[in-house]
Amino acid sequence: MPYMRKWRWQIAATVLHDIEPHLAWIFGVLSSIDQDLYRRDQRHKELLRMGADAKLSEWLGIGDAIALSYLWVLAAYEAIRTIDQRLAELGPAATSRRRASADLKHKFERLRIPLAKLEPSKRNLTTDYSFPRPGFEDNRGIAWEVAPGESVSRSYLSDEFLSLLEAMKSGILAE
Repeated sequence: MPYMRKWRWQIAATVLHDIEPHLAWIFGVLSSIDQDLYRRDQRHKELLRMGADAKLSEWLGIGDAIALSYLWVLAAYEAIRTIDQRLAELGPAATSRRRASADLKHKFERLRIPLAKLEPSKRNLTTDYSFPRPGFEDNRGIAWEVAPGESVSRSYLSDEFLSLLEAMKSGILAE
């Protein structure tokens, strides 16, 4: 396969064995779905560039891609929430990792809370919609408009999560 994003996830997620070993199977599933959605996002971006030349039949799968992205965000949020909680329990031994996990959790919350609870997050109560509007970012693929002119893509959250795990695995975030 030309782009093995799944394996990057699975290698990076081994760092979680000492933090929460029960997350391993979740990352097996999330990594497979992420790789599939990443590939589909690439195709959706091509279709956007094609404009009127794109076949309608190729757009028919977009609904399930949005639904799968929605479910991926919900599941990934629960994984980062659990990681953040376990790092908090480690106290000073995990200061930089905890700070990074909390930052990522807050990025997820902006999208996850309105997707799951149909209300904006408390941090964005005055600016965000109660339910984000699904659509596309030209350079990212499937995304949700969370406020006028502001969107959050699943691939952005995925890239951020993967970067966090890789930084933890490499020792950049060692404490």
